[in-house]
Amino acid sequence: MIRLILPLLLLAVTSASQAAKKMDLETHDLVIGKLEAVVGNLQESDSQKLPVLLRLGDLYADRARMRAMAEVEKNCNDPCLGSKADRLRALELYDRSFRFSDQNQQGRLLLQMSHLHQSVGQGRQAAVLLNRIISAGPSRYGRQTLGMAYNALGEMEYRAGKFKQSKYYFSRAFQEKTLPRRGFVLYRLAWSHLNLGEHRAATRQMIQLLRSRELLDLGEGATPAGRNSFHEDVSRDFATFLARRPIGATQVQQLLELSPASTRRANLFYLATESERLGQKSSAILVWSHYMASGQLSELEPLEIQIRLAQLHFDVGQKTKAVGEYQKATNLWRQKGCHKEDECNELRIRLRNFVTTWNRLEKKNPSPQLLLAYQYYGEVFPNDVEMHFWTGQIAQRKSQWDSATKAFHRAAELAEADIRSEKSHLQKPALEKLREGSLLGEVESAEATKDAKKKLAAYGHYLALLPSGNKALDIRYQIAHVHYEQGQHQVAAEEFRQLAKQAKTSNQQLGEKSADLALDSLVLSKNELELEKWALDLAGDYPNRRIEYLRIARKASINQAVVVINDKNASKTDQAKALNKLAHTNLAGASDREKIAFYKNQMNLAVSTRNLEKVRSSAQNLLAIKSLSSRDRDEALKNLIWVAELQMDFTTAYNLTRNELTPSRRQRDRTSLLRLAMLAELSGRDPSPYYLQYIEKTRSVRQANQVRMQMIRRSRWPWPQIDKHLPHLRRTPDLLAQIGLETFGRFTNYTRASKILSIPGTKNSAAGKVLNRQLTYRELDKKVYALTRHRLDRRNDRRLQRSIRDRMSRLADMENMAADSIRGRDWTLQVLSLNVLAQENRRFHRELISLPAPKGLNKKEKKQYQSILNQQAAPYDRLSRDYVAKVKELWGQTAVITKLEKDLYQGRAELRKLVQQEMARLSGAAPSSGQVVRLKKLARARVESPSGRRVQQVKSALQRDPFNRSLLEELKDMEEKRGSESMVVFIDSRLEQMKQENKR
Repeated sequence: MIRLILPLLLLAVTSASQAAKKMDLETHDLVIGKLEAVVGNLQESDSQKLPVLLRLGDLYADRARMRAMAEVEKNCNDPCLGSKADRLRALELYDRSFRFSDQNQQGRLLLQMSHLHQSVGQGRQAAVLLNRIISAGPSRYGRQTLGMAYNALGEMEYRAGKFKQSKYYFSRAFQEKTLPRRGFVLYRLAWSHLNLGEHRAATRQMIQLLRSRELLDLGEGATPAGRNSFHEDVSRDFATFLARRPIGATQVQQLLELSPASTRRANLFYLATESERLGQKSSAILVWSHYMASGQLSELEPLEIQIRLAQLHFDVGQKTKAVGEYQKATNLWRQKGCHKEDECNELRIRLRNFVTTWNRLEKKNPSPQLLLAYQYYGEVFPNDVEMHFWTGQIAQRKSQWDSATKAFHRAAELAEADIRSEKSHLQKPALEKLREGSLLGEVESAEATKDAKKKLAAYGHYLALLPSGNKALDIRYQIAHVHYEQGQHQVAAEEFRQLAKQAKTSNQQLGEKSADLALDSLVLSKNELELEKWALDLAGDYPNRRIEYLRIARKASINQAVVVINDKNASKTDQAKALNKLAHTNLAGASDREKIAFYKNQMNLAVSTRNLEKVRSSAQNLLAIKSLSSRDRDEALKNLIWVAELQMDFTTAYNLTRNELTPSRRQRDRTSLLRLAMLAELSGRDPSPYYLQYIEKTRSVRQANQVRMQMIRRSRWPWPQIDKHLPHLRRTPDLLAQIGLETFGRFTNYTRASKILSIPGTKNSAAGKVLNRQLTYRELDKKVYALTRHRLDRRNDRRLQRSIRDRMSRLADMENMAADSIRGRDWTLQVLSLNVLAQENRRFHRELISLPAPKGLNKKEKKQYQSILNQQAAPYDRLSRDYVAKVKELWGQTAVITKLEKDLYQGRAELRKLVQQEMARLSGAAPSSGQVVRLKKLARARVESPSGRRVQQVKSALQRDPFNRSLLEELKDMEEKRGSESMVVFIDSRLEQMKQENKR
């Protein structure tokens, strides 16, 4: 039975073996299982057993291959799928088959078994089997098998790194012409030569291989892709061989000729990079040049290759060529840009590293080419603070001061910007160090140019970025010194003086040098006044130089005094200097006459120079002299009073004026009486006696009435006072209207106001118009109330007609009032009355057109009735629109509201209430919500008088600074709001006096 089935089974197994590539593991398992069962039942002498053993061995070997591939995919360190067991079983089967096989089969079995031994790590056994073939010679197993044995031994030795042995075996294998894939054997032989350092032989063999189509052909079973891949691999390795030795144009051309068209550029690129890697710099330059000339470069390849060429030229010591290639690279970047972020960042770093590495190599003695490289980099990457700083350093070492100054300036600006933005990759301390180093480098470089303009620019830049830097004082000293050397002595003096003041504690040596040069500059500028002042000041700052500086001050003081004394046209400044000199004059033993002349001159100089203490002391010294004339006495008293007034000491001013200057009533003229009244009031006394004396003496009705107004304003009960003075006040209607309006604002009394307005001339004055408006408001309110409250009586036609006539009458009354306001050009009354007319005419129109038709009318008659009614009511609608337009036009006069607001905040305190009442009325007639809100806000605003504390603060400030115009104006504004008439008059006189003095 077995003999009958066996041929069929062997046929099936043979088919399976031939189709092994198409069999999967499951099929292998199935067939192996069946064959294993058959083998067990066969006798050793059975002729069918050999084929079965061979087929079963092949199946095990093939399944081992498949399992090994799967193990690789699973990354099994120890064969986890049974590949090793399959190989060992295959070895066992081949070994059992060997003695039954013929010579050809034995040769194949020995090769297969050696391969399996290698696969399971039994290299020694594999070598024994291969040497067995070699020992037997070609007569036993054939020349092809012999060559394959040599090749297998060569592979084993090659993998073990024994290149001398591998060279021998590959050489013997290559001699066998029948050996398949001899090109691969020659390829291995060439590598063995190369690894032994036999470069020429290796290269020759690679050329032999690449030139032979026969050797490049891998034989049967190789695909076209496989053949091309082998050709490409060999050509690439040929580039590797060439890179081991210096390369010329011949070798480059040889590589291009022997490479497949598809890999020529790639092999050339590889040859260049491999030459670089192996240190063949000159060769790499040559190859890169050929590569650049080949064309068809990608977007970034020219830039990358230029960087490589720059580095290669530098590596071989060709600095000029290196910087030339580097310039080409930066020009490419600048002209074409770089648009691939990751690659561009890498290229930028390479450009930067090229320069910085060069810098490290030439740190002590940089070349001109290095500076050029830095500058080329800075042109393309202008925001690299470190590179600009290093550029400046290199330029300094090469004494290229302008370039250094420019580079350091840029670095400092970039460091400052990075510190402010906080976006730099550098830490703040590093940036601050860079900034200061750059600024100092800029200063040093600018100084080296010996150009004053450039030095001042560098100094100024340092102080702009580091006003309190460690070298700030030294920089300021250098600035002053430049100005000193330029002959700008006054400028230099001021700068040296400021520096002397600043450096007196932190850098005394620098401070003393600055002080000496400050005074020296003043001597050269012939500024004796400042020389004296500064010398005295510096004497206090530098005690160890005090004696010297005081001597300079005395000399300057004497020189000034002599000049002023001899100059009749001396200015006030000169007079102040002279006054200062006189203050130090010793008057011991002087006569009264000499003292009087001295103190008079001193007093006049003090008045001119506004030295109040000197005015007081000199005047008091004059009054202490018994032989003083009355004229000189009055002059001294006037100056004492003047000082008291300036210092707000009104009690002293009043007492001196009343008791010393004009002690008797006979001596007092109208001006002195008004002055006494003002001083009395300012000092808290009753000024009325002086006002009454003034009224007695004056012949001017108007001036007398102005004084009466002052008395009324001061009164707690002003209306009775108005009645008292009315016979006189009615002679000046505008003044009467003014005091009446002020009093009405304080104490509202319509009866008394009407009485005042009944006097001819009062209504036409500005104040009279305002007062009359207050009375008109009452009449307006009554008419508005009567008009707005009126309703049409619709109970019957008779009542309706009567109510319509009544409404028309009331509208006419309001129109008359509006007409009066228009004639009187009273803006407020116009707005209020016309606004009411616009609203009421609109209401009257709506009421008329909404009247019901009489009963008993048919539809047509009702329509006619309604048409007639609309025609009769239409004029009121037109009037309403006209009034609205007029009101809108009036509101367009924005200056009126602005004036009201000004009156509220700056006008007399007595009138604020009236102004706010007027604003409240106007808010109801405002056309826009914004105006309504503004007017209501102003109407409710609390306009408080300035606090007494603030007034006292300003007075105290004026005592310290009596001629401060802004303080005087502020005090005047506050006193006006408080209603302090006398103080306002006093301040006005002060301001006028100051104005006249400024004109002189």
